Amino acid sequence: MKVLNKSGYAFASGMFWQIADEGKRAPNLAKLAKDTNNDMYCYIKSYRPTWGFCKHSELNGFKKVASLGKYIISASGLLGKPNNIIIVYKFKSVNELDEFEGSLNEDLYGYIILLNGTICPDEGDYVSNFESVYESIIQKANRYEIEYLYLTLDVAIRFFSIYELIMDNINKPDILMTLMNNVAYTELYELIVSYKQTHYLSLFEEYSHEVLIKLTKEQFFEAEYKKHKNLGLRFIIDNIYTLNFTSDEAYWHKDILHKYYKQSLLKSLKRQNAHPIKLIIMGVLFVILFYLIYITFIKTDEDAIAFVVSNKPEIPRVTAVNPLSLIKQCVIKNDRYFLDLEYLVLKSLKCDSLSTELTFETNTNLTFNDFAYLIGESNGITFNNQLGYYKVKYWIKNKNIINQQPISHGQILTNLEAAATQYSFILQLQNGINRKVQEFTISSYQSPLFLLKHHILDDVLIRQIQMNLNQSNGLYNWTINGEFKQ
Repeated sequence: MKVLNKSGYAFASGMFWQIADEGKRAPNLAKLAKDTNNDMYCYIKSYRPTWGFCKHSELNGFKKVASLGKYIISASGLLGKPNNIIIVYKFKSVNELDEFEGSLNEDLYGYIILLNGTICPDEGDYVSNFESVYESIIQKANRYEIEYLYLTLDVAIRFFSIYELIMDNINKPDILMTLMNNVAYTELYELIVSYKQTHYLSLFEEYSHEVLIKLTKEQFFEAEYKKHKNLGLRFIIDNIYTLNFTSDEAYWHKDILHKYYKQSLLKSLKRQNAHPIKLIIMGVLFVILFYLIYITFIKTDEDAIAFVVSNKPEIPRVTAVNPLSLIKQCVIKNDRYFLDLEYLVLKSLKCDSLSTELTFETNTNLTFNDFAYLIGESNGITFNNQLGYYKVKYWIKNKNIINQQPISHGQILTNLEAAATQYSFILQLQNGINRKVQEFTISSYQSPLFLLKHHILDDVLIRQIQMNLNQSNGLYNWTINGEFKQ
């Protein structure tokens, strides 16, 4: 076990991971602490709960240390996937400070291995240089029959050639646009020039999905693709996915760090073992306190009771809300359902400020329990004749726009129209119910997350997001309903 520092946050890597014995809800923490001398722990809640352990003496004097394993899988949103998977990320870049305050001379990468929903006890949480991480992934994938490999964009670029990444994501325009707009591929540029197919050079100036598809059908491109194809890794792992964000965007952004770091902090086992006694004492004190409050205030004050009854709570209603809040709940939290779920295809999605509804289809004979297992949840689901439905309820109250410096109605409209031209989506305007509000609809094959990253939704509120799978081309069609002030 070692403590690593990232952006001023201390993380424990290489912890000892344990699940409960069969028929038990949790390990015997008191016995485990005595037998192993581990006195710090973290708990990962999933359909197969996992506990991670280490020694306080190994934390190098840091008062606050989080489990790197728990942090990564929590931020990734892939915890509920019931398969054997590896999540790979970039931990630090060259020239960042190492643990001894010196500059790194190479990038550091890391991975998390999940075996049926629990962190693998055999180096399932590992950080090192690229070569060591890559070699270890090959070994672990062979040993544990890994089914899925998830790579952030910056990691995928190290693992595979541009030819492989293009062919892997040929039906994912969002990822391809990000690749072509943000990555300098001198090799592809020179290949096009060498074959005197200069009309394809327009791809490096302005992305066109149609032009890129034509390029992939050229013989010289197909030859390079076969030449660079990483057969070793693909032979071992059937399902390899590139995620449309970098490691910094997925894991190391300050908002992500602030949210998931606190959730992943290590706790003292000594305090945990003393917890049941504290609960009993607190329970007794609570009963006494409640009785005193009851005889002093409630029993003798009918007016106070009447006031409580008349003070009705706020009723949840569908409203236009902050785009980031809705996209997190609607898209990011359900990101794994857009990938290969094995036997299931996500057909549609609909979400607003109160709920998200997902529809799945299967061509195999699944039962309700099969569907619940694949989804990773039994609440809010129904399954009938090869169609499965999953509904999640919540309540988003954030009605603030993202932009901290609001701009005029005219400028918002101009920005939306310019974005519609640049990114080839359809923008329609409607008269709002309230004349002070301008309603609009965006129809696009780019996801709301893509639009959010490109700041297209910074000055508006979103009421509803819908998605439907286009059976003819395998792409997702998105519809976003929103509004902004007149």
